[in-house]
Amino acid sequence: MTGHFLMTVEVGNTTIDVGLFRDDELIEVENLPTLDAAAPMLGNLAERWRTGYEVELTAILASVVPTHNRPIREELAKATERDVVYVNAIRTGLIPLLVEQPQSVGVDRIVNSVAAVNLIGPPIIITSLGTATTFEAIDRDGQYIGGAICPGVGISAEALSQKAALLAPFAWEKPERLIGKTTLDHMRSGSFYGTISMIEGMVRRFRQEIGEEAQLVGTGGFSHLLAGEGIFQHHEPHLSLKGLAIIGRQKREENQP
Repeated sequence: MTGHFLMTVEVGNTTIDVGLFRDDELIEVENLPTLDAAAPMLGNLAERWRTGYEVELTAILASVVPTHNRPIREELAKATERDVVYVNAIRTGLIPLLVEQPQSVGVDRIVNSVAAVNLIGPPIIITSLGTATTFEAIDRDGQYIGGAICPGVGISAEALSQKAALLAPFAWEKPERLIGKTTLDHMRSGSFYGTISMIEGMVRRFRQEIGEEAQLVGTGGFSHLLAGEGIFQHHEPHLSLKGLAIIGRQKREENQP
């Protein structure tokens, strides 16, 4: 099969998102739990893709879990028979970081920002709904100027039931009505619509600083549950994988004679 094949791997605190790109097209997606056994699982996946498609395969990795980096890089290098491209947020050189401590910005947030700037264009606001709910602000000049971190929807729902003796665990999902008729409905409504209101409020305040024309991009594991609520101008569930593919393509072009 022709084309350049790239395996994109983003290691998050809870899950590992993996994509297979042929040139600029995302053709396969896998989601794995972030476990100690993840490295051999990723190696097996890379081997399956490489042999199944009968192609040369390059892997690019971004991770917010340092203890997993070395074993994953080793497994991917063995499976692909190539060096693994490791993305360091400070060294990407793809987006200016106008913050006081650039080294403290998670590489996942920078990869998302690279994708949003290239796919949509600045100014732009990114909200990622995962373990945490994060916001990124990209100004009119395409510069990352900062963001915000809030407790994730899963964490918030879990904490609510754990810290209140009379409140049972519940699934984070859209309730049938805004004003609940049972305690469970109350919790679901508060969690779901409270998250929407928080996002809307944060975005309104961000736009006051970076421009009212700034569009909102939604991504992350929980974002699909809000995609139909009219709060995102763009919904990109695989934004981080697309960002890694953009970085991989640019690094490949830099190395061409």
